[in-house]
Amino acid sequence: MVPRPDGSLEPVDNNIFISFFGREWNRKEKSIRVDFNQNVSIEHEVITERSNYNYLNAYVKKADGTYNSYGQQWTINDKNEVVDMYTYRGDGHELPKQRLVKSVFYDEAPSNGEIKSQITKDSTVINLYFNQHSLMKLVLNDLVEVWYMDKNYHGYIADRCFTEVEGGITTDRLLFVEGLNDL
Repeated sequence: MVPRPDGSLEPVDNNIFISFFGREWNRKEKSIRVDFNQNVSIEHEVITERSNYNYLNAYVKKADGTYNSYGQQWTINDKNEVVDMYTYRGDGHELPKQRLVKSVFYDEAPSNGEIKSQITKDSTVINLYFNQHSLMKLVLNDLVEVWYMDKNYHGYIADRCFTEVEGGITTDRLLFVEGLNDL
């Protein structure tokens, strides 16, 4: 590294130097439109497969080995928080509109993590592969808003590789990732 007059360091011999100053990382989202000329391919990947139910009716075993006649009921609100329906006093606007109830039997009262694992929907990721655009160069970890085929995606550049095509031309190919839920 070679020091500059302003105190920062300049990379030498194609080394990469990353420096973070402070505790905040303020990145601005870049907006780009991609089309078929950039050889786009889309892949949907399910990260976690879970239940299609959105309410949990749990029966917990009592000390004598029997179960209560009425179960405890939970759901997950719009903020991905577990809601105990017995103590809930809201108007219901942040709760699922249609009830798909799953009944389960436990030996002990379930934790919030166990409740979520029973009624949280699938987590899906969209991988969008495309060739680098010559007018707007993107690099790893760039926050990007991608417009493709009348759809708007928000995510980041996760990977970059160089591939050789016919005629010895090298292409800079990017992997854009957008995390989605409930596809």
